[in-house]
Amino acid sequence: MLEFSLDAGPPFEWNRRIDKEVISSGQAATRIAAVSAEVARYFSEYHPGLQGHSFTSSYLSRARSGKDLDKPRFEKMMVLKLSLMCLRDPLYRNWPHEKCCEAVETSIKFADSVKEALMIRRPSSGAADISFVSARHNRTVELAGAYGEELIRQVGENSHGLAEAKLALLHELDGNNDDARYWAGRAFAVDETYRPSSTREELFLRAHQYAREYVRSNKPDIALLYLESAASVGDGEAAFQCAIMSDSQGHQQEALRWYNRAAELGHRDGRLRAERLSLSGGEAEASDQ
Repeated sequence: MLEFSLDAGPPFEWNRRIDKEVISSGQAATRIAAVSAEVARYFSEYHPGLQGHSFTSSYLSRARSGKDLDKPRFEKMMVLKLSLMCLRDPLYRNWPHEKCCEAVETSIKFADSVKEALMIRRPSSGAADISFVSARHNRTVELAGAYGEELIRQVGENSHGLAEAKLALLHELDGNNDDARYWAGRAFAVDETYRPSSTREELFLRAHQYAREYVRSNKPDIALLYLESAASVGDGEAAFQCAIMSDSQGHQQEALRWYNRAAELGHRDGRLRAERLSLSGGEAEASDQ
């Protein structure tokens, strides 16, 4: 089994449930934490035990990752669920009594589910028992090889969301929308300014941006990964850039293939370069004879 960093996802089932709840809400951790104090005060009228059980974004991060937190407080999990509900409906102070009671009951059910999940632990051998984490890891490695593993190791607050954004892009270009949404959610959780690509043009533009970054870093193989991924889903300019890089490395047959692909995608210079390279190739063959 391939090894993977625990930063690739929550290590325990209870962390996974908290992480999934936050990601599905689409809310940033800082915003959730910011409203938790007011939510705890407001709903303490319906459940007095909630008073004083707000939380910081740092606490929420530890609850999601499992780092330096053995188990979460039951009341804080209630406040987390209530905070997410209130962020969806900022007019929660106008809710009727019955709806407030229902919200508290919903928060208790969520906190109960986290409490039950505390009994589900990883084997002492350290092998991953959270299948969704290993499955995402394996799909990423299958897609991007050692570079995919490198990105997974970088995932977390220290990446400032960049590794997560790159993983989201690669999976989206590959047509894996489930993994793309997952990594986009992780990117937004770390960086509130992150937004997934809303159009094909934005998707391709981001691929070119990362490709240029790796060209400057003298990592052409990784740059090609982004360009080839974009070209495979219809980006003529990406196909053209793949051809130029292959041509510069002396791989004329590979360059010709990409120039032709660029031409098929409507890139005018791709067609001209393909014709020129075909002619030069024919002349080279004649001179060899």
